[in-house]
Amino acid sequence: MKHFVVAISSLFFCSSCAVVSHMEEAGALQAYSKEQDALHTMVRERDNKFDGLLARIASGDKLGDLNNRAALLSRLGEPILTEPIEEGGIKKERWLYRYQKPIMDQTKVYFVVNMNGGVDRWYEAGPPGTATPSTDDPGKK
Repeated sequence: MKHFVVAISSLFFCSSCAVVSHMEEAGALQAYSKEQDALHTMVRERDNKFDGLLARIASGDKLGDLNNRAALLSRLGEPILTEPIEEGGIKKERWLYRYQKPIMDQTKVYFVVNMNGGVDRWYEAGPPGTATPSTDDPGKK
């Protein structure tokens, strides 16, 4: 009988360890699921903002309200990529906005931001033959 009680208590101890281990795994999976949901929501929100930007461009809007760094960040969020460039010996940044998931030949919108935080110009690039430059794009005058 003594061995039976020891065996039962050992079995209970081991099974409770397994339950605790599985609870930790379940908690980790639940946290991962919540993180994935948050990421999907963020991607959807950013893609919706980009859809709105493309609709404005398609309607002929000159995007005059997106004339500085703060306005870009407020209305469009963080760019996908910022890269330092130089135009006429002046250091600037080029900010890229596009859909969050890269797709071949997708439309992209670039903003050239000067070091004072102002937007010098913007231009759209996408599948061949679809570019829509801003009115002050020096390459299109």
